[in-house]
Amino acid sequence: MKLTKKKLEQLIMEEYVRRVSDEGRPFNYPEYADKLTNLAKDDYLQAASLADSLDEPLDIEFDPSEMETFPFINDDRRIRKFRLWMRSKNYRKSIMMVVLYEKEKAKQMFKQFAEETKDYLTHNTVLGGFRVDYIPFLDEETGAPLPLGSPRPFHRTNTYHYPRS
Repeated sequence: MKLTKKKLEQLIMEEYVRRVSDEGRPFNYPEYADKLTNLAKDDYLQAASLADSLDEPLDIEFDPSEMETFPFINDDRRIRKFRLWMRSKNYRKSIMMVVLYEKEKAKQMFKQFAEETKDYLTHNTVLGGFRVDYIPFLDEETGAPLPLGSPRPFHRTNTYHYPRS
């Protein structure tokens, strides 16, 4: 079967969806499928428990109007921007080598980048991507340093925070 755009949209917007753990599982008791789906509308936990005890996949009614989407923008372009800036300033080592072995130079480099470009999002992205824990994140609007150890600031283009340890 050839998967066309129309078929893909149809599969995505089907009326029912399966739990991720139940994908591809066959129905052992097809007579219970509708009952479990109806129960999942009212009490999902009970329906999931019953489906697991029967070793039966659980279909959940899907309403496209309740679907929430998040934009995905890869951070690679921001890291590439930082690398290009490093090259323009004649930093010959990789970001990782500077971050791991030359902490004072790294602090100076990140401070210089933030002062020159005012691109605080890229600053935070590189810090988070390379897990730098000795340079504070910056507020993405004002550029003010956040307390050391705080999580990466939320920005509308990312849906995650890098964990800080």
